[in-house]
Amino acid sequence: MLKKVFITSVIVIVCTSFWAHAQTRSLVIDSLIIQLKKTNNINTQIDTYNKLAKAYAKQKDSSNTVLYTQKALHLAHKHKYGQGIIDANYWLAKLYWELSQDSLAKLTLYKALFVAEQSKDINQQSNIYNILGSTYKVQGRYSNAINSYQKALRLKQQLGDSVGMAGSYNNLANIYKRQGSTAKALENYQKALKIYKANQEEKDVALVCNNIGLLHTEEENYTQALAYFMKALEIRKRLKLKKGQASIYNHLGMVYKYSKDYPIALKYYQQSLKIYQTLDNQYGIARLLHNLGCYYYELKEYKTAQVKLTKALKIRRTLKAIKSIASTEMMIGRVYYGLGDYSAAVSYLNKSMQVFRRIGHLDKLLASTSTLKETYKAKGDYQKAYEVFEIYHQAYDSLVNKDKIRKIAAIEADYRLQQQEDSLKQVQKKVLTVMETKQRMTYLWLYLLLFGLGLLLLGIWVSVNRQKNKRLQNTHALELKAVQQQLLNEQLQRKEIEEQILKEQLRADQDEQHRVRQNMEDKDLELTKQALYQIKQRQRLELNMQEAKRLLKMTNETDVSSGLKEMIKHIKKELSERQPWENFTHTFEMAHPNFYKRLKEQFTELTEYDLKLCALLRLGFESRELATILNITQDSVKKARFRLRKKLHLSDQDLLDFMRNI
Repeated sequence: MLKKVFITSVIVIVCTSFWAHAQTRSLVIDSLIIQLKKTNNINTQIDTYNKLAKAYAKQKDSSNTVLYTQKALHLAHKHKYGQGIIDANYWLAKLYWELSQDSLAKLTLYKALFVAEQSKDINQQSNIYNILGSTYKVQGRYSNAINSYQKALRLKQQLGDSVGMAGSYNNLANIYKRQGSTAKALENYQKALKIYKANQEEKDVALVCNNIGLLHTEEENYTQALAYFMKALEIRKRLKLKKGQASIYNHLGMVYKYSKDYPIALKYYQQSLKIYQTLDNQYGIARLLHNLGCYYYELKEYKTAQVKLTKALKIRRTLKAIKSIASTEMMIGRVYYGLGDYSAAVSYLNKSMQVFRRIGHLDKLLASTSTLKETYKAKGDYQKAYEVFEIYHQAYDSLVNKDKIRKIAAIEADYRLQQQEDSLKQVQKKVLTVMETKQRMTYLWLYLLLFGLGLLLLGIWVSVNRQKNKRLQNTHALELKAVQQQLLNEQLQRKEIEEQILKEQLRADQDEQHRVRQNMEDKDLELTKQALYQIKQRQRLELNMQEAKRLLKMTNETDVSSGLKEMIKHIKKELSERQPWENFTHTFEMAHPNFYKRLKEQFTELTEYDLKLCALLRLGFESRELATILNITQDSVKKARFRLRKKLHLSDQDLLDFMRNI
């Protein structure tokens, strides 16, 4: 009876807690909507729209986030409220980033950055560069991510924002960790940790300790990893951060699983799952069920693993978490492979492979294709196994970049050199041992010869001559070894010099490639800014012309009418001028010197208007923006794009991809 009462009480407390949390979020949104209805101030309305977008973004409500950012953008553009434009684009970009729409996120961030730079809002610029860095990180463009995070760091230093600097150091460390630069990652984590401790930011101290623990886990330094995880857990317990505690318990379970200490790993996994269930955190519950499935899979308890993973998949499908769904489907496929149900294994593994291939998640793609290949082989379908192997091979080639190849080559060269040195030392040691043995044998023979001097005079003479010949041969052998050793040393020195020259050449090539890429990105940014400025200028002129026409209809005074007509004529002249396009074309040709040349050579039918459209498409502008820049309707843009596709002989290929690859 007491047990039933206890269980009922726990359920009531959990439900009440969840209801209260939901009510709190609902009250925030309701209060903002009431505030929106009461205010007549335009800037306040825009700020409220952005606050509503932020609130819905935290609830993962993408439709309402888009709705309120668009309302904010519409009003902000109409009333030229720069801060409102920045905030709306910022939250819209964060939404795109969370939905894995990296290109849209980047374009939206550049729009926000353009306005922030015009308004000289350094804090917003630094925040935008941080999100840009995160976007590049997801795309695997780590050098671009580092560049963006470093810009954010410099801006935070300019503001004297030490906590913001610590955040940038933490972001940089995360990138260095992904690149495998453990020393750099640890150095930046320690900088962030020092600042957070100095500012008594305990929550962030726990975050960095957690990150350092993950770094040591990857390096298999499990003792140090556990020490940092325990520090983070202690802080989060003191601050009563239940979700953070659950995350640490999950990481502890992971470390003990890697250490093959399975009972302790299971204990921590179960503690983490219990907290997530208490919080009704579906994301956390799904993650722990997935991890438990992996745990039982590693123990080859496939039935239990199947139950856990199936529950995780059901939740993740409800949450529409594409990457997580694919990861769980991959593990279920592996479980079915372990159970010998190859048809089911193929179904799940094929689904996960398609997702990882589409989103470019190379690590997971390698894992899924590896098991799928083995499954097809087990089924006897060698044609399918070969096709999957081709996908695996392509993913592997993409993952292993030139930098890693050079590192491996350098390690191999060091290893071979060390082998040669070890081999040489062993040879020298053997020679010395042989010489010492022969010397001892010589003394022994001499003692024997002296002992039998009277009886073996002839034998002594023969023996002495033999010893002389042996010593002569040994001398020649030693001289030959010395010459060979000298030649080997010279070859090693030449090889070291050649390797040093090659490394310097590779480093110079890398610096040049980085400089060229950076220059291209800066010019693309300048082109985008120039085109966006042209859009704003044209919109302003069109609004002025519309206002002048309206006033012309309303006035009957001849002087006023004449002045308005002159103004309309002047505006039309400004709208038809080509000078902005000439400046744009000149800058574009500097950024992409062979773009127009290649188009003209391959497609002689293209007009100047077509080339202008190609350049704008190359910069990623949408139909609405193209219509504004070219002073035509969106329907005309669609027709122009259709005619251009015909001239370029394109059928299914995406026009934007074609322009970027030309």
